[in-house]
Amino acid sequence: MSCQNNIVYDHYESTPLAGWARNDTISFAVPAAAESSNYATQLGMRINSAFPFMSITMIVERNIFPRHIIVSDTLNCELIDKKGKPIGQGLNFFQYTFPLKDVPLSEGDSIFVRVRHDMRMEMLPGVADIGIEMRKK
Repeated sequence: MSCQNNIVYDHYESTPLAGWARNDTISFAVPAAAESSNYATQLGMRINSAFPFMSITMIVERNIFPRHIIVSDTLNCELIDKKGKPIGQGLNFFQYTFPLKDVPLSEGDSIFVRVRHDMRMEMLPGVADIGIEMRKK
């Protein structure tokens, strides 16, 4: 556990496997920071073989309170290689992580994270879970 003591938040939310609606935003409420520091953040994703594309575009918006600072990332996440093989780790479900911009937090700052996909399909099948991990740098 000593190697992982810099993780301050790690949580996943499930999406409907039948289809993640484009307007369905997944939200995470990260508790207040115990100390001032820079925090590395990454987006986690799990997909299965029903996912119909080679990549996905994700919009991640982080609102820092009480300072009302908004940090937004648009990620183009490659999931499947040109041969049709998943790039992620796993057998039936494939795990991916994608780094986001670091955020400087003051002691007592909290973050509200919203994640949505920006794909043309209204209902995107095969995305099982979306997660956020934060580490103190």
